[in-house]
Amino acid sequence: MLARAVNGPSYRGVSVSGTRVNVADIELALNRLWDALHAEGQAEHGVTRACMSNVIIACLTEEQAHDVSNRIPRLVERHPARVFLLTACAPQGNSIEAEVSAHCRRTGDSKQLCSEHVDIRFDPAVVERLGSVLRPLLIGDLPTALWWASNQPPPLSDGLFDTLAELADQVIYDSVGWPNPAEGVRAMTRWVMGESRPVFNLAWRYLKPWRRILAQVLDPRVAPGALQNINSIRIEHGPHALPMAWLLIGWLAARLQWKPQKGEVRSGSEVGWAFQTPQGALRVHIHRASEGMAQVRKLNLDWQGAVPGRAGFLYGDDHWLSLLPEESTLPAASIPAREVPMEMMIAAQLAHRSKDPLFEQSIAVAQIMAGVLGKRSAR
Repeated sequence: MLARAVNGPSYRGVSVSGTRVNVADIELALNRLWDALHAEGQAEHGVTRACMSNVIIACLTEEQAHDVSNRIPRLVERHPARVFLLTACAPQGNSIEAEVSAHCRRTGDSKQLCSEHVDIRFDPAVVERLGSVLRPLLIGDLPTALWWASNQPPPLSDGLFDTLAELADQVIYDSVGWPNPAEGVRAMTRWVMGESRPVFNLAWRYLKPWRRILAQVLDPRVAPGALQNINSIRIEHGPHALPMAWLLIGWLAARLQWKPQKGEVRSGSEVGWAFQTPQGALRVHIHRASEGMAQVRKLNLDWQGAVPGRAGFLYGDDHWLSLLPEESTLPAASIPAREVPMEMMIAAQLAHRSKDPLFEQSIAVAQIMAGVLGKRSAR
């Protein structure tokens, strides 16, 4: 049963396929897996099963599944879990196939900590059966998280998302890369706002450096009156990063009590909104660059009041986020904004199972912006 090493030895078990999945066979394969692991460990210093939660990962393409599969060993190193990687495959006679393995790593005392990995490939025609397949395999008394790893918004998943989310205590997704961000944001907002379970968007975590530098630079002690008197914002984002721009504006709007009034698509790559603020009117312009990283690349804002001013920020290719002196009336500032591997962000989020009120307020504004633009929105 020994197969190959991926950050430690990986053990593979039996394959189960056919029009029906015999759950007992998967459990039997897991038991055999642990027998093999313990037999191997006897010659060394023992094997310990490590598990903090159940993690269901959904992929709609083989390419997505391959990428996620390479991330799983590092994910379970940070957050040991029983992982279920689900991959939609080409129709194969209503089949569901399963394979079990384990990801192991050595501790300082040479013991091995191992987490289970159940790889499930399914014909899209049998989506409704996946719940009954997975439910008895989940480890009781442990939380269950769904990582929606597809770049397709959940509403377009033909029921797969709803089937899997019913099993989960927490849902994690990433709106960056969605081909239709307006539809995806509107649908996920209903989940975020209507669920007692935490629903989290990784795009919110990508924006953490932006929220940090804006709070730092526009602090009332540094720029008195700036936040309350902003009257113009211009954002440039990379391809498929429009949801990040929406969330960033949503964050500012939630904090500063801005109300979106109307929006318009000015071209295939530029959209604009009018907001009402406690001090008056605000214009927001969002432009999509034709190339570059999927990130908010640049932000410029102007404010009126007793001390008018402006600030320009740039997310550089060196992953530093900087206030540009030539475009600002404020002192120069910069913070590191290095990219964190997705599996590290997932592991960190799995450790936090409470809802984030500020994210919910921000996505509520983003949902209004998406609703104004509908399906015509630029990506």
